[in-house]
Amino acid sequence: MVKHDVAVVGVGQTKHASKRRDVNIPEMIYEAVKMALDDAQLMSKDIDAIIIGNMDHFEGINFSEMWTGIEAAPGYLKPVVKVATGGTTGSSLAICGYHNVASGIYNKILVVGWEKLQEGGATTGIITAFDPVWERPSLAGALGPLALMAGMYQHKYGITAEQAAKVTVKNRRNASNNPYAHLRMPDIKVEDVMTTSPKCIDEDHSAAEALGIMELFGITHLVILDREKTLKGVVHLHDLLGREEFRLNGSLTST
Repeated sequence: MVKHDVAVVGVGQTKHASKRRDVNIPEMIYEAVKMALDDAQLMSKDIDAIIIGNMDHFEGINFSEMWTGIEAAPGYLKPVVKVATGGTTGSSLAICGYHNVASGIYNKILVVGWEKLQEGGATTGIITAFDPVWERPSLAGALGPLALMAGMYQHKYGITAEQAAKVTVKNRRNASNNPYAHLRMPDIKVEDVMTTSPKCIDEDHSAAEALGIMELFGITHLVILDREKTLKGVVHLHDLLGREEFRLNGSLTST
């Protein structure tokens, strides 16, 4: 089989943010699709096929290619292929697009990767992959297992906290070159990364108060301290939802 040359002829990207309340999912996708088509100087009719993907099985939604690949991307009466490989969906989409053009199946493909976690529940889906008794409290979401892997790597190869902080500094500075990046910190220093100020709560406070702090700051974890400001533990959002009202030291709240 003859291998065809492959090139990226247009790119579109939305502004990354913690929340986009101004648009729904198809509208957000359309922003990037229009930018890519304009950048490539192409029209919808020029596209042969659509390859689209996100972590829909983590977010509790189904058939996302039907209501995003057709409504938001020019997929009407065109072949639409969905790719979903969890956290590697972005790179898998690029690989899939490359091979579909290199093989000669299609000439011009629109590859769309999207995520809008504000309207989904990725953590809710991810925690179902872990044992509910032994693993779920510490591995809920992506950060738990990734933190364990990072800790094991750090211990095995003798990586210092300062060296790990330098990786963050490098990533933040590189992101500053992208005008659409969520966090742009060109002047960030190692000291900024290593000096943290986590949100804390006293162990005598109620679960409702903890939920209020999480909602106020848009976080899912709180550090629990006793009256001497000694670390007692960490509480996660999922530890609080659906529970009887109680204080963080385990006692019930009086009514």
